[in-house]
Amino acid sequence: MSLKRKIAVALLLTVAAWMLAGHLAADGPIHLSTNPGLNFDPPSKCHNARNRILFGRWITDDWTPYLHSPIYNLAQAAVFRLTGIGPARIRLLDVAVSLVTLLLTFLVVRETLGWAAGLLAMMLTQFTCVFLIYGRSGLLEPLEEMFTMLTAWTLVRAYRHAEEDRPRLAARWMLLATLAAGYALFSKAWGITVLLALIVTVCVFPPRRRALIPLAVAGCALPVALYLGPFIHLNRHAFQLMEHEFRHKIIAHGGLIANWLHQPTFAFMPYAKWLIAAGLLALVVVLPAAGQPGRRKNIAPLAFIAFDFIILSQVLSFSHYRPERYWVPLVPLAAILATTATILIYRRLHNPPPSPSRWSPARTVGVWALTTYVLYLGPIHSKLNPWFKSEHLARIWELATAAVAATILLWVAVKSARRSYAMLLRTPLRLRITALTTAATLLAAAYLNINLKPWWKWHHHPHYTLAGFSRLLGRRYRDLTIAGESPLFTVVANRYRALKVTGYGLNLHTMPTAGVTHLITLEHHGYNRFYRRRFPRLMRHAVLLDRPDVCGQTFLFYALDLAPLEITAAPSADSSYDSPSLQIAIHNPDPHTPQSTLFLLFSNCGSGTPVFTAARRVEVLPLQKRRFTWHISPAAEKRPFALRLYALRDDIWLPAETSRINSRHTRIWDDALARGLLVRTFKRPGKHLRRPVAGYIAVPIPTNHSPLICGARLRGTLEPGDSIRYAWYHGGRLLRAIPVSRAGIPTADYAAVLIGSDPLPAPAEFRIEFKGRGELFVDGLLAASRAELLTNAFFRQSIAVPPPGEARNQDNHKQEAEDEIH
Repeated sequence: MSLKRKIAVALLLTVAAWMLAGHLAADGPIHLSTNPGLNFDPPSKCHNARNRILFGRWITDDWTPYLHSPIYNLAQAAVFRLTGIGPARIRLLDVAVSLVTLLLTFLVVRETLGWAAGLLAMMLTQFTCVFLIYGRSGLLEPLEEMFTMLTAWTLVRAYRHAEEDRPRLAARWMLLATLAAGYALFSKAWGITVLLALIVTVCVFPPRRRALIPLAVAGCALPVALYLGPFIHLNRHAFQLMEHEFRHKIIAHGGLIANWLHQPTFAFMPYAKWLIAAGLLALVVVLPAAGQPGRRKNIAPLAFIAFDFIILSQVLSFSHYRPERYWVPLVPLAAILATTATILIYRRLHNPPPSPSRWSPARTVGVWALTTYVLYLGPIHSKLNPWFKSEHLARIWELATAAVAATILLWVAVKSARRSYAMLLRTPLRLRITALTTAATLLAAAYLNINLKPWWKWHHHPHYTLAGFSRLLGRRYRDLTIAGESPLFTVVANRYRALKVTGYGLNLHTMPTAGVTHLITLEHHGYNRFYRRRFPRLMRHAVLLDRPDVCGQTFLFYALDLAPLEITAAPSADSSYDSPSLQIAIHNPDPHTPQSTLFLLFSNCGSGTPVFTAARRVEVLPLQKRRFTWHISPAAEKRPFALRLYALRDDIWLPAETSRINSRHTRIWDDALARGLLVRTFKRPGKHLRRPVAGYIAVPIPTNHSPLICGARLRGTLEPGDSIRYAWYHGGRLLRAIPVSRAGIPTADYAAVLIGSDPLPAPAEFRIEFKGRGELFVDGLLAASRAELLTNAFFRQSIAVPPPGEARNQDNHKQEAEDEIH
């Protein structure tokens, strides 16, 4: 290969490395994936590797993803040993493996069809959005893809040496092919299709040296025997625990045939379905060419790609549980098949034979079957379901309808084949080549446009909720053991323990004795009820700490045994009638969980109703004490002679997902860095757009609250000229507005701001209105009556303010407001 071609390949690999390795710690793009496993499964898959590095043992509980892929866990343990443990480190292995897959894709096609074809196959794979997403995910599929491509490349070398009459080299490369296929099996159980495809290839399209056939069969049988024999026997206890999951996810209730009738090849591959369709149709061109004697050296090894494509797609079709990541290995296979078919058609158009080739019965059946399959998955799929009470009958009817349509199309194609071939011979060569080149270029450009636009959208605006939430736990919490149905994502950026507890037996006996301190479960999932029913003692005193929104999923985060805060309050030494102040001490006796409290202060003037005076939020870390002096500004013109102090838990804020958004230019993002609640963000629509954005977030006030306390939790990075205000509306008419100072809004932690209000007519609406060029994060809104808040207070104390005649010595040194952590 010339220097220019090497530079071109190196440039493409450099671009691929930039696309795969960018924002490694960021969440996967949830708007491009239909399955949350894109973000939550990678921490689970490397659970054993993390155990080995942090705790010195491979297996510490019943959850053993080591069984899914021992090779993956061994490699991840090496990566963690060299680079440390973290969200980005989990994905380093997949990035490296995906780059090797791209290089092997190029080499496989270059060895058989030439340099230009190899470059085309590499580009189709590299710029497929699904490949880019999962190629950096930290899942098992990239490892399976790499060993599949390695099997194909070594098989190409074996066939070439067999054609060149080099039996020893051919045997060595065939053994390497079987070894790579065995590694695919031990990378992921679905990799058994690679072994099956290798056996079918050497039997249907045998190499010139027939002695290679028994060698290949024996080499493929050995890893299968090792997997089904010693490997399963040594881990039989874990396989018994996973049997229920297998039956629930793979077989389900309808059975294998019912699963196959729900063919998912297109439906579960967003942005790549047209490439998969092209790979399906390319089988009609590739398989007949592989059987021609003169093409055994070049095209026959590519039959392995075709057979693996067929076997993998059909084996997965029998599974009830088939998220899109299971189908990712089809992407490089489809790219190679589409490229191969394009090159073969190009050669046929460039030098057509004098007479058209005869249509063999096998080719006729193949065209009919593939056309039926494509039509069944495409326009007719799920269109006739409402006509039938039985979904299975609807599927069978769809398949029959597609078969009839395919038969008609095939009959028309066969009848017009000779006439079309005669027209082709009369067409000038330059026109034929130009038409094919133009069509292929337009299709490739459209395909790249479909795939690169959503990827660029994610690359331009990444989110870090998963890494941020895990780091938040590591920074503020202490010595946690977190249980749940999938809690491993909470410990990717800290050194805590996680325990996966499920309804099919995993760690059910371990949870009561494992020292579990916290529980995390999906908000909309039934596991919340499952834990309360199965572990009543642990859940009896569980306290809901937060509702973190991570990667588009809302979770419930519980502390199982939270020690309550200890609070003492008294007038400070410099407190007076004119300038009251309080000395407040807070002790958090819990050894694991930081606790926040919201203090509400009311002034009592004579016999009147206590008036809301001030609010302050205080957080105390585990096993810490905090003291501070709170200087109070008297409400209105009346000076208080008694103060009433109330403390509320910090979970009084309404989640912002219940609020209503109304702004044409407002972009809304999720953020879990600030105690989790779903965050609405006012943000500029574009990086270079200097026009201010404007909008509001509102919470309804359905009844007449008297008096009313409203508030919000805010954080932001604001610019001069940005304006924020609280506003109350009734029937679209502004009742009252209070501006918010930019100086009081922090950039790191969220500040809670409460404001008292007069009685409002019902129904009213409380809004936060923003206009400016900066960012404003709204973590929660509150609109409640004073009585509702005081009912929820866990601490109450009345504090007398000394009258003027009994004022304390005013010459004492007055303390400044301070926060001291002891």
